[in-house]
Amino acid sequence: MVCLDMDGTSLHSDGIFTERTGRVLREISRKGIVVAFCSGRRADAMFPHIEGLGFDENVDIPVVACNGAEGFIVNGKKKRKVFDEMLSIEGAKNILSFAKEHCLMAQYYTANSLYACPQSDEQRALMERYARMTGSKHTLCSPDYREAIADDPNPSKILLMTNSPDIFMKSLREQVHDVHRIRASFFLECLAKNCNKGAGLERMCRVVSIPLEACAAFGDADNDIEFVSLAGTGVAMKNARQCLIDVANRTTMWSNDQDGCAREIELLIKEGKLKLMN
Repeated sequence: MVCLDMDGTSLHSDGIFTERTGRVLREISRKGIVVAFCSGRRADAMFPHIEGLGFDENVDIPVVACNGAEGFIVNGKKKRKVFDEMLSIEGAKNILSFAKEHCLMAQYYTANSLYACPQSDEQRALMERYARMTGSKHTLCSPDYREAIADDPNPSKILLMTNSPDIFMKSLREQVHDVHRIRASFFLECLAKNCNKGAGLERMCRVVSIPLEACAAFGDADNDIEFVSLAGTGVAMKNARQCLIDVANRTTMWSNDQDGCAREIELLIKEGKLKLMN
């Protein structure tokens, strides 16, 4: 199984799969390699990209969304949820309290919506930046997030939007416990305590009966550390953060904007490290 992160990894910086990447993924799928996607994105921000790749009919595509919080099997336009791991009610409340105390905007993820309440130009700019990056659509709510909580008191994740993630990460660790925290370039991500992309990959492997050692996982950022570490072959992109390069088995010679995933997959096949079945 080839398991691909999306933003900064298999997607071009323009937010698309290039023609070459799509062609290589369809080719290996037809030759017996399962193609899976593991992203921090909501599932509904992943599905249109995956459908656009044009995989053959009756091919199941494993999808791990929200950094391991949800797992789906996708077949064309059909989606079947196979697992989830949501934040506790208490954990969600503590994260929202932290956001209020530190004047940070939270992005609250439910199965149906992505809620946010920007209260300044800076917060609005962060929300719009995230929407451009992921294609997500926000539902505006009140400052106490009562609409979000009424929709689902157990969100899949909550993001804290900030241009200074390293500063707030320290305070978050000290003040909010029993959650898994991930640093990103302009936000902090909070998930259930045992939830991460590596745990999501492990759960998906059990669903599709493929051992972790038979997986090649591609990533670029902090949230890919467990994911890349657990796979039999962990691959960091050329544009990856150093913390991921340090735990990967190999690093591509190419970035996501140079068809790095497609070219590395071709190299792995040439080296005999990805076995085509037919």
